Amino acid sequence: MPVVEIGTWLVTDRYLEDQTILREPFDIVRKADGCLEVYYGLTEEDPKKIYLLIVWESLEHHTAFTRLPIFHEAIKVVVTTQAKDVNVFHVEFNKDITPSLLAPTTQVVLANLKDNVSREYLYSVFAEIAAQIDQANTKHAPVTWGQIKEDSSRFFLMVGWDSSKVSFI
Repeated sequence: MPVVEIGTWLVTDRYLEDQTILREPFDIVRKADGCLEVYYGLTEEDPKKIYLLIVWESLEHHTAFTRLPIFHEAIKVVVTTQAKDVNVFHVEFNKDITPSLLAPTTQVVLANLKDNVSREYLYSVFAEIAAQIDQANTKHAPVTWGQIKEDSSRFFLMVGWDSSKVSFI
């Protein structure tokens, strides 16, 4: 299964003034061995927060890319857009995430596992939610989820929608 690198950060005014600034470095990433696609955009809830999702064939492909000089050239530009609150996660989703990412709106849910709740129970809740949403929202199915590799108590769930006005979650 592919691994999705998820980056979030608050952007600088420089990025808000010129949102094309990330095209070139992300085009470099797109050409990297093992990169399947790059998606990014500002959130509706906070127009200064960006989400970056890079779909890699494997975590090994991502790691190998970070060792190349071209990675360091690309990251120099990306860093100029980062004001604060930079987070990077790696997630192996349970199903193909592409339909969610190609939808006009992608809903990103970050869930934190409580101490008294098992991962299996959380996955059963996700499966119930997914079944209901996928039945009503076949155009952008399936709902996908996965555990953050760097933190076993945190999970992402992704849903594609025609608009942010029709979300069920």
